[in-house]
Amino acid sequence: MSFSVSKKIKLAGIGLYGSHEGKTFSGTLRVVEGGTTVTGNVIYEESAEIPPALGQENCITTMMFKKPVRIKPCVDYTIEFSSTTVGYVYYGCGGKPTIDGEKGVVFEFKYLNGSSYSTGSESGLFPEIYYLV
Repeated sequence: MSFSVSKKIKLAGIGLYGSHEGKTFSGTLRVVEGGTTVTGNVIYEESAEIPPALGQENCITTMMFKKPVRIKPCVDYTIEFSSTTVGYVYYGCGGKPTIDGEKGVVFEFKYLNGSSYSTGSESGLFPEIYYLV
């Protein structure tokens, strides 16, 4: 997922969709200033697991970061999860390119060039963003 915000925030965590195959995905979660780990600067990285979803209606897992990540306004950031586990996870669709968040923060979501999972403003793996202003 690639996004920018209208004012500075601290990114505290994300919500992730779980597997509908009963698998746990182990991997690395990264926050990158810029497009991807190839073209941007990794500013946060931690090991993460996406557990199996309990069902289609209850498939979002909350993942809070070990420490909040400073996000500057009007700068593109990307959240990536990479795993060597092969399988399928639920994903959202019907998203919007712009969302008015709490405390006057406006999020602008963008399609991430090079994403093998078509993560962008309309669909993707990360349905929730938890932040502090």
